[in-house]
Amino acid sequence: RLYNHPCEDNSDYGPLLCGLRVAAMEEIKTLRARIAELQEALKPFAKSADGYDPNVGDDEATAMVMFKIGELRAARLALEK
Repeated sequence: RLYNHPCEDNSDYGPLLCGLRVAAMEEIKTLRARIAELQEALKPFAKSADGYDPNVGDDEATAMVMFKIGELRAARLALEK
């Protein structure tokens, strides 16, 4: 048994599988944070779409919308990471 190891209580995991499990959980945590960051950056754009429902002429229609410069920069920064 591994002393004070995250998988210590689960005898079904060998040391290698346990290490992989811990690494996968950390990656999931990182990816969830990244998804939340990107969702937050998209909110102003999604909110602007509310004024264009129902979806009519999506492929050819253009929209005139105004965004705060900070919203544009936040979106750019989120995509640059």
